[in-house]
Amino acid sequence: MRAALLVPAISTCLLLAACGKQPDATAPTSPPPSATPSAPPAPVTADTASGKSGAGQDSESEKSESTSASAFDLDAARGRIDLANQTFGDRYRKDDASWYASRYTKDACVMPPNETTICGRDAIRGYFYYGGANRDIDISVKSTDIYGGADAVIEEGNYDIPNPKGGYFDRGKFVGIWKLEDGTWKLYREIWTSSLPRKR
Repeated sequence: MRAALLVPAISTCLLLAACGKQPDATAPTSPPPSATPSAPPAPVTADTASGKSGAGQDSESEKSESTSASAFDLDAARGRIDLANQTFGDRYRKDDASWYASRYTKDACVMPPNETTICGRDAIRGYFYYGGANRDIDISVKSTDIYGGADAVIEEGNYDIPNPKGGYFDRGKFVGIWKLEDGTWKLYREIWTSSLPRKR
């Protein structure tokens, strides 16, 4: 009788022990490790360390170009060219050697019609000087358009050389390229062509 009672008691104890080893379903579990490794930190460069970036460098470049462009004064260039044109006839008649130095750059060239290109101040002076014969000639030069930038200014215009007896010795149009030399706008290239009917 006692033995029969012990068997169910032992079985009950073993069952309770086994039940005590089961995990708690309500206990929190650790998350699984991530399958993707974290990205390494971005490298530190001289630009990032100083707070500069590519966009900042572009901005500085644009600022420099804008400053350079704003320093150019087209009105000042136009004033210089207009003054040179107003005094052209008088200076041409006087044939003052200093006039060519003030009007043309050191490496200037003129391109007259039906002739070879003439370069250099001395050669240009020799071309325009006719042994004093030009002292009786009146020349009028007027701009029709002036445009350009800090590197060069382009002038388009017309010229007249009237004949005191009537008509014109010549009249036509020209294009001049002006450049800054020693702080003054001077002619770097000059070309012209007659508008009079060609003699046949």
